[in-house]
Amino acid sequence: VAFTGSYETGKKIMASAAPMVKPVSLT
Repeated sequence: VAFTGSYETGKKIMASAAPMVKPVSLT
């Protein structure tokens, strides 16, 4: 999963995609 923007933007995208892309995590 690739995205552009800040880390906060990435977290929001991951939060939105979580139900669809569970294996993806940001630490």
